[in-house]
Amino acid sequence: MKNSRPTPWVLRKDGFYPCGINAIMEWNNEVPCNMWRLILLLVFLAAGCELAKGPAMPGIDEGNIALPVEGFDSSGKKISLEQLRGKVVLLSFWASWCKPCIALIPHEAALAKKLEGQPFTILGVNGDRNPDAQSRAEEKLRMTWPSISDASGFLSSKWEIDSIPVMYVVDQKGIIRFSSKKVIDRIQSFEELSRRVEKEVETLLKEGKKPG
Repeated sequence: MKNSRPTPWVLRKDGFYPCGINAIMEWNNEVPCNMWRLILLLVFLAAGCELAKGPAMPGIDEGNIALPVEGFDSSGKKISLEQLRGKVVLLSFWASWCKPCIALIPHEAALAKKLEGQPFTILGVNGDRNPDAQSRAEEKLRMTWPSISDASGFLSSKWEIDSIPVMYVVDQKGIIRFSSKKVIDRIQSFEELSRRVEKEVETLLKEGKKPG
């Protein structure tokens, strides 16, 4: 018996028929061709679904890989968001002249203390034009986490920060999981915003503890 390629069959109104290329040409717009069109459509749809599930793209929105954030803190030490991979990071844009920012700092400090010893950290981005103003504010407010000086406004521009404070929660893989920009219009108080941030951080920490 000769080995041959299996012939596909298709169901027509009057029975099963071989569905080779000649049959398709002969039957023209009958069931076989329509079926092939359907198959091709399903293939393209499946390919589209796979593309939708592709890797996260760099950006500043929830679901994006966070854009690079790097610079020097008030002590002159170079620091970057990339260095903190493996930790949940609260990325906080602030300035010493911003009263809402100052009002949020005690809540950030309380969260840092509560999660001490866990893979969590806060990274600030400070918008003061005078670096001395940043260091004085950090000392006065007893901030225990570093802030990158953004005196030039480069980072704020790249992240499209039009007003502050703005807070992001970045997961262990560097993906943005929460942005205060998305909820700020619905937030009634700093306490509510802090609770939202804390809930997101704790959820990510729990996910990080799951095996696999």
